[in-house]
Parts: sequence; C-alpha cells; structure tokens
Amino acid sequence: NSGYYRYQGRINFDQIINPNFKVGVNTNYSVTDRFGTVPAEQTTGFFYGNLLYSVWGYRPASGRIVLDPIQDQDDDFLTLAGFNPVKTVENELRRTYSDLLTSNAYGEYSFGKYVKLRVTGGLTRTKSRREVFNNSLTRSGSPLTTTGQNNGVNGSVIYSEMSSFLNENTLNFNKTFG
Repeated sequence: NSGYYRYQGRINFDQIINPNFKVGVNTNYSVTDRFGTVPAEQTTGFFYGNLLYSVWGYRPASGRIVLDPIQDQDDDFLTLAGFNPVKTVENELRRTYSDLLTSNAYGEYSFGKYVKLRVTGGLTRTKSRREVFNNSLTRSGSPLTTTGQNNGVNGSVIYSEMSSFLNENTLNFNKTFG
C-alpha cells in the first residue's frame, strides 16, 4: 500500500576554452514519487496520529457495548484504543510527487597575470504536488472522531512551486608585494 520511487541524474562539465578562459556547469535533477501511508510520519503533533502507534495500541474488541456509535461516542476511548490501522491504510490516499532541479554555472577569465574575474550563476527550482483524501473509514474522515465530525469526508490537492536564482561576480587581484 505504500512505496517510494526516486530517479536522479547529474551532469558535471568543465572546459578550458583557452589559457585565459574556462567555463563549467554542474546540474542535478531528481524526481520522487511517494505514495501510501508513511508508518512513522508525525503529522498531527500528537503521538496517536502516528500509524505505528495505532498498530501497537489498537484493540479490536473494547469490552463495551455500543448501540449507536454516532450518539455514544467517546473520543478518549478512540484516542486510547487507536483507530483500526488496516482500515486507515486501505481507505486513505496519500501521494506526494516532487521534482528538483539544481544547476550552477561559472565562467572565469584571467586578465593578464594578476587579475581574474569569476562570474557564477545558479538556479534551484522545486515543484511539489501533494494529494490527500480521507473517507469515512479513516481517523480524519470518520464521524466517530472530532476531526471527522468537523471536516467530514475530506481531501486536498496542494501544488507548490519555488524558484531561486543566484549570481556572484568576483574580481581577484593576486600579487605579492615586498
């Protein structure tokens, strides 16, 4: 019910054009696809939001007789007994797809024996898409929990994109006096 795929490529290139001029590029690109419930991800801020806590703490038989689970609900009981981890994994959607591009380039030129100019530029671009869905058989969508009562069956698709750019220009003068 869960998995992780990652694909990555890297290119590194340095070239001397002439004795005074050289250039280079270093580029990395990666794509990740993570899906399913992450067993030990802490998303709620509380220990009982962790899937492994539900596995360890789940009690399929409570010893209590409940005639109407909607009317006779006990959030403390659900918290302490855990929510059915098998039903949670089978009935929720968790998927994150992301790609990351990092590229840096430089050019270096020597003006005679003592002066050198180095110009560098960089780009970092990140894209991410996160899909979440909780039906009525999950902790976050069940009418038996406060979160489920407040939100009902719920889901979201979050898309984010970020780019950052970098430029540095350095002029060096290197001569020993004396």
